[in-house]
Amino acid sequence: MTRVCPCKKSTILIYNACQLHHFIESFFGAVDASIVVSLVNSQNATQQEQFKARLGALMGKVMERAAYASPRMLAVSSAAVTPFMNVYGMAQCTRDLVGDDCNR
Repeated sequence: MTRVCPCKKSTILIYNACQLHHFIESFFGAVDASIVVSLVNSQNATQQEQFKARLGALMGKVMERAAYASPRMLAVSSAAVTPFMNVYGMAQCTRDLVGDDCNR
């Protein structure tokens, strides 16, 4: 972190689905919606509007389950876009957040 972000007081390193936070101030229990990790398949969806609609519905469901229905604050699911293509989603929050903050 010191090589990539010299002279920074606060940094976040995301590598291989793991996060390392280094802050001068405490961040426990605080919501930070600026961190978004997206893994994208480079293949184009042939039915883009249908894909976007299914993805939006899927992620809304997964986020709600992670926030309110999972003691580990982790949820995964999938939705069929076509009979031969699925879209997958995952949401995870840190357990220092309350459900409403996690869902946000």
